[in-house]
This record gives sequence, C-alpha cells and structure tokens, in this order.
Amino acid sequence: SSDVCSSDLIRRRVEPCWSPPVGAQEADNLIVTLRLQLDPTGRVMRATIQNAGRMAVDRFYEAAADSARRAVLNDRCNTFELPADRYDDWREITLNFDPREMLGYR
Repeated sequence: SSDVCSSDLIRRRVEPCWSPPVGAQEADNLIVTLRLQLDPTGRVMRATIQNAGRMAVDRFYEAAADSARRAVLNDRCNTFELPADRYDDWREITLNFDPREMLGYR
C-alpha cells in the first residue's frame, strides 16, 4: 500500500536524525509508534506518540519515544518528497520506530 511505501521512505529519511537511547537495540519491547500529520509539501506538522500512557510508567520507553519524536520534528529530517497528487494517502502516517530494525540488529 502507499502508506507502507511512504512509511519506509520516511523511516529512511529520519534515521540520520534519530539517536535512540543507549541499550535500545537490546530492548525486546521498545517499539515506539508515532502518528504523523504532514502538510501538502511533505513536512511533518505534528507527531503524536501513540502509547503516551506508557511514558508515565516506563522511563526507558519515555526516552525512546522522546528521541523518536524529536527525530521526525528535526528540521534536517522532517520534510519528505512524496507525490503531491496522493496527499490524501500520506497526510497521516503511522510510523514504527523499532531500534533493533533501524540499527540493523534484526
């Protein structure tokens, strides 16, 4: 689906701006899900952490979620070249940050 393709493109673009917490690659259950809202130019306007409740009880998860959110809002990495005529397909995207996958441990 186009959402999957867009997510992959965005993930590759964001990786250089993401600094996961030390030890994140060893965490089995540290997948952070963000819901991104993009403007028609492909720039991230808002990034919402989907499991925000977990942040209150898990400091390690909170650090991982904060780092993922910062990465997608970083000016160096938050604008994506996506097909303008498909804006309805990618204006909202769910993006999973899996440290093991993104750091090449999987």
